[in-house]
Amino acid sequence: MNTTTGGLGWMYDRDLPLHNLTFARQINARELLERMGVDQNTMAMREQDHFHYELGGHLYTDDGYVVSAGHYRSWAWAWEHGSWKGIEDRGLVPRASIGTAALELPASEKPGAVFRYAEDGRLTTGLGTTDSSLARTGSDPHRFDTEIQALGARPEEYEYGPRGSLGMFYRLAENLGVGLPLDDLNDRPVLSGRLLPPSLAVTAESLNTRAAFPRLGSTGRSADSLEGFDHLDQQRALSFVPISVTSSRMLLEPGWQRRHFSSSR
Repeated sequence: MNTTTGGLGWMYDRDLPLHNLTFARQINARELLERMGVDQNTMAMREQDHFHYELGGHLYTDDGYVVSAGHYRSWAWAWEHGSWKGIEDRGLVPRASIGTAALELPASEKPGAVFRYAEDGRLTTGLGTTDSSLARTGSDPHRFDTEIQALGARPEEYEYGPRGSLGMFYRLAENLGVGLPLDDLNDRPVLSGRLLPPSLAVTAESLNTRAAFPRLGSTGRSADSLEGFDHLDQQRALSFVPISVTSSRMLLEPGWQRRHFSSSR
């Protein structure tokens, strides 16, 4: 029986398609997408029929980078439909967290579950179960140990509780206050677009930030952190030069996503 009452409750025990979730606190959905490197030419508020007509051909493809975004309480959320830019671009979550907090939560057990939490441009805690054991990174890798123990999990003994490692990460995320209403994703008009692929986003970013970040190439600074740069330089890091990614207007079968997600409601 599912006793979950948090903002991700509908996601538990579901065979969801490959996707990636990013959250940021106290910023709006449009700003979150901008921080993630959205192609400005594709970002718009779309009715569900228009969403499927304009972006349906790219859904659940590795190179589609289709993203939807919205709000839940004090958090903005962004759902990547099949792409993994949050994983491929190691600096994305720290960028999204500048001046606030951000969280990345890939929603798939294969190849493993990941939980990455950042504050003010710095990766605070990274947790991953890609090798069965719990790998830890970040400036405070044990920050959530008390919460993990409260869930009855013992990661060092390969025990993640009754819902597995992904369920454990969902609960940690819900404890932070994040959520994603299924109706907002599936039925209501949604802010959506396509993210620039990591290679294009890095190229675009470098045009704006090479002068502002002369130290990046010489210090070996990790992409997981923007710590050490002043606020103005950090904001410049978010100013991507728009690069158009052509959107195919292929038509996905109408209502497919709605039926897929609603089948076990």
